[in-house]
Amino acid sequence: MKYIVVKSFVRLIGYGWYNQEQCQEITLDSYQLDDIEEKIEQNGDVKEGIEEWLLYNTGDFQGMPIDFFADLEFKSENVVIDWTDPVSEYKFWDCFYGDYASID
Repeated sequence: MKYIVVKSFVRLIGYGWYNQEQCQEITLDSYQLDDIEEKIEQNGDVKEGIEEWLLYNTGDFQGMPIDFFADLEFKSENVVIDWTDPVSEYKFWDCFYGDYASID
């Protein structure tokens, strides 16, 4: 028997409520994916739709995260939004595994 596991996720970096730098990986379920897809349809742009969803669903951050990476598997297609700044990926992994000095 063969199984295929599909994982949709968003990785983000930003500032917390007390100005501490932080990162987060959000594994998305089908309800969240449907919500993101609805935001994309409303905005007419994939990245803006994801940004709007993040703004309302990442309460640990004070406003919009600084940067994010998204790998989303919708019913009809796979969407990948890369980091805006290539250095953000390194900052994310440094934060995620504890060697995080600063995102500035």
